Amino acid sequence: MKKRLKTLLITIQLIMAIMFTAYILSPLEIQAQTTPKITLEPTLYQAQKIGETFNITARISDLEATDETIGIQFRVTYNDTILEALGATEGSFLQQFNNTVDPPYTFFMNFIDNDPRHGPNVLVGILLIPNATGHWTNFPEGNGILATITFKAIYRAVEPVTATCPLNLTNTLIADENDTVTGVEHTTEGATYEALPLPKPNLTVQPSLYTASLIGEIFEIDVNIENLDSDWKTVGTKFRLQYNDTILEAVGATEGSFLQQFNNTVDPPYTFFINFIEDDPRHGPNVLVGILLSPNATGHWTNFPEGNGTLATITFKSISQTGEPDPPASSTLILNDTQLITDEVNEIPHTLTDGNYEIEPLSFSYEPSIPIAGQPTFFKAPEANYTVTYCWNFGDGTSSNVTEPTVGHIYAMTGKYDVTLTCVTDSLTATVTKTIDIWPHKPTMEVTIDVGSIHFGGEIAEFNILTTNYGEAINASKIEAFLYYNGILQNNLTSLVQPIDTGFYMIPYNIPVDAETGTYTLTVKAEYYNAKGIGMKSFQISQTLRNWDNSITQIQGDIATILVNLNYIKLNLTAINATLMDIQGDIAIIDSEIGLLETNLSDINATLVDVIVNSKDELVAEIATALGTVQTNLENIESTITDIDGDTAWIRTHLGDVELELGNVQGTATTTLYTTSILSAIAAILAAIILMILRKR
Repeated sequence: MKKRLKTLLITIQLIMAIMFTAYILSPLEIQAQTTPKITLEPTLYQAQKIGETFNITARISDLEATDETIGIQFRVTYNDTILEALGATEGSFLQQFNNTVDPPYTFFMNFIDNDPRHGPNVLVGILLIPNATGHWTNFPEGNGILATITFKAIYRAVEPVTATCPLNLTNTLIADENDTVTGVEHTTEGATYEALPLPKPNLTVQPSLYTASLIGEIFEIDVNIENLDSDWKTVGTKFRLQYNDTILEAVGATEGSFLQQFNNTVDPPYTFFINFIEDDPRHGPNVLVGILLSPNATGHWTNFPEGNGTLATITFKSISQTGEPDPPASSTLILNDTQLITDEVNEIPHTLTDGNYEIEPLSFSYEPSIPIAGQPTFFKAPEANYTVTYCWNFGDGTSSNVTEPTVGHIYAMTGKYDVTLTCVTDSLTATVTKTIDIWPHKPTMEVTIDVGSIHFGGEIAEFNILTTNYGEAINASKIEAFLYYNGILQNNLTSLVQPIDTGFYMIPYNIPVDAETGTYTLTVKAEYYNAKGIGMKSFQISQTLRNWDNSITQIQGDIATILVNLNYIKLNLTAINATLMDIQGDIAIIDSEIGLLETNLSDINATLVDVIVNSKDELVAEIATALGTVQTNLENIESTITDIDGDTAWIRTHLGDVELELGNVQGTATTTLYTTSILSAIAAILAAIILMILRKR
């Protein structure tokens, strides 16, 4: 028994010892010394231009006074084909922890080095100067900047390649007072430098497609440069623009303004411009252009072009043209033998975008579209802003040479005629021939009318009119419409005529509700040049629908669409004596002279106006519709009490919500409201509350 007790006591003592040890050691673990770190910032720097300078800072963090640091050394390595190191300046961190009374508090050194072991690098060393006794009593701690190193961007790769240079920390040392050889254990983190890639400039022909309309036309094509970066140090360009010399004639070239903006001399000329129109075995017909940016007085360039602009404008002349229906004559405008040159006479990689030229086939138009013998026919050719002779052969033995693009001619006889147009300018010619039909010297105008067979008082009728000339739909130059009844003019409908499409017109006509029964005739007169035509069509008007095979297909507001003998008509509801008879839920029961019909309340624009007490002391709904205002029991519109607040009740119906002031409702009306509200699960309770309120009153 004693032995067991002794064992238990020993166990308890061991547990207490372990707990005490953990208590003592736990603060030491929390306060464990951190490892200092040397880093370069920013972690990524992107240069935009060659020659751009920027700073990289070397920082230290988590340094503690117990490290007893007296000096720091590091190297920043880099790629000297991408960057140039300009120097380093000391940061303020170590200077804060002076051990001497008077400055300097530190000894700072830096070298731009390139040794076999580390390669191109910037070596930095900082020593904290000891006090007069050769010792240190104030040791640095915390975070701060050790040094700032300045670099210069000297290279950019051509897109899509990005020039990247690691900035690595190496040969680092945090020297302490006791061991300046191995120093304080620490970590490092370098950085990365990137130079944005140089975009390839593009030489392009603008416009990308030029379309001429007539032989002899003179036009200009620009050769532009796009997306040129000044880091290319461009000083000159050369290109050839090739073309088809059976289609085009090159007239000449003039320099654009782009390179002239970047002058390196005080006085013009800022560029040297040459151009030749050539036809050599290798390139064929072409315009050769060369432009050199003039250097300054020392023979160098300091202002280099960038951006977009026009290098040269080349003038062409259209010398060949086909005739309709042949395809257009076309030529690709090809950039070839192109060069962009740097100040060191290196070629700049670039892209090319060619252009295109075409000339529309020669054609002419004439009017009227159906020419008539004995009447003028007018021919129209393409216009030009230069001298053109239009030579017309009308195919009937007559011809005409004019300088205006429009000419008139009268054919004496009907038949088919081959009309030929030849355009002549500067000994260049283009020809086209068309065959036209000349119709008899009896102009006609056909007027076709559709008015339907039966209409009714109150109907919105639509009368359709078609005007044609020799079977071709044409727009009348003048049109009139008149409505007759029993030979007597009823209405002048001319102002109602609406153009719908070529030769197609429509007259919307509201037939009066009290229009007399009988036969009506619509007469339409139309004119086209000196051709005239007339048409007429009759229809019936009836005052009743009862004897017709009909049915209502739709009601919208106060308009009913009715199918009568396979024809659809639209009537105002009052025209068929429509009366709202009853309301059941959201359905309206309507009586009319063509019988009963049912429709949704929304179709007749039904709106709940109010809930009132009628003359019989009943609670009823007042509803406004397209057929007038009516009253109906609340149960007919499925009313439900949704809330009561004080002496106000809210009622929901098919037609919307309404507020009811209970003080204005009598006891019998409250009973009606109670009955009406049985559709709601809580309506009985709400109605009882209403009844109690009214009794208190």
